[in-house]
Amino acid sequence: MTQFKSLIEKANKQLNNKLPFTLFNLPDSPTIKSYFQLNDTLLPTADFSEDGFVFAPFNLEDTTILFKTEHCEVLETPFSFSQSFSKASDVRTLEDNKAKGAHIKLVSEAVETIKQTDLSKVVLSRPIRCSTEKSALVLFEELLQLYPSAFTYIWYHPKVGLWLGATPETLFQLNGQHFKTVALAGTKTDDKLLEDWGTKEIDEQEIVTTTIKKALSPYARSISISEVETVKAGNILHLKTNLEGFLKPNTKLSAILSSLHPTPAVCGYPKDLAYSYITEKESYDRSFYTGFLGEINSGDINKNNTENLAYRKQRLSTKLFVNLRCLSMLNDTVTIYVGGGITAESNPELEFIETVRKSETMLRAL
Repeated sequence: MTQFKSLIEKANKQLNNKLPFTLFNLPDSPTIKSYFQLNDTLLPTADFSEDGFVFAPFNLEDTTILFKTEHCEVLETPFSFSQSFSKASDVRTLEDNKAKGAHIKLVSEAVETIKQTDLSKVVLSRPIRCSTEKSALVLFEELLQLYPSAFTYIWYHPKVGLWLGATPETLFQLNGQHFKTVALAGTKTDDKLLEDWGTKEIDEQEIVTTTIKKALSPYARSISISEVETVKAGNILHLKTNLEGFLKPNTKLSAILSSLHPTPAVCGYPKDLAYSYITEKESYDRSFYTGFLGEINSGDINKNNTENLAYRKQRLSTKLFVNLRCLSMLNDTVTIYVGGGITAESNPELEFIETVRKSETMLRAL
């Protein structure tokens, strides 16, 4: 039995015993990292100063859950991408014309609001419910093989639920004082690679980039911004800009995350207006969709040594990703979460079609 198969068996046992765990694969990484919590305690992070794996909701006023390193068995397991898939299961999408009409109405109303108010952009989403015969861990294996360049994960806590995803978007990475993040916006299908991007998508990308820079500026000694490039995530193309730099001394991770999250790519602009619009108009609770997840303050630190604490801190790393292209699972019922950025130029019918195309990232694994 391979190490990877042993890991999957261990995760399956943890799931059957109703004990929390997460398995994840960093983009293009040859290993799977895992946290197996030793009890079923639901532990929130106080201020993102601990070390471990966090799972944060869209609304940061809700509880961000921490798998604390000292309460977990933490493993790193070799993994190779074989492109072998299990037999396709029968997937039944529980959608109808009512869902289409509701989303088109939601987008139409948002376009009118944007034209008449100070709201410039709002990201509107919807859940798509379907059924599958595949187990959660089989789905995780499928996602690993399908999307090697994504942050792919399975996360479970018996008091919260089970989530899987393959997200293309970094929220924030920190190695010592050096940080990296991305502005990701604009959407078109990969069959339109040679077509020029439209004004809506270019403007949307510029808003995201400018807002992220503004959010980081109070905490950064320097920020550099790359040229805009086109990147592929599943069957979808996006515009992407890389931002990186160095933090000022004694900057707290909690302050950065409070300023950054939610970004215009998942909420809108201005943030307060967009957030209020979403909470008022969307007909469901996003929960952890468009939240973020990943390791915070991780590092190979020998707690028995006497090295300077400040030097230790410089070696710590944080890698957080936006929870996009994801689903939650309850028994054999799956909820896929999809959305898109709405501006004054948005076409409601096309925005609905965009959500359908984005759902294909998860549907391919089902």
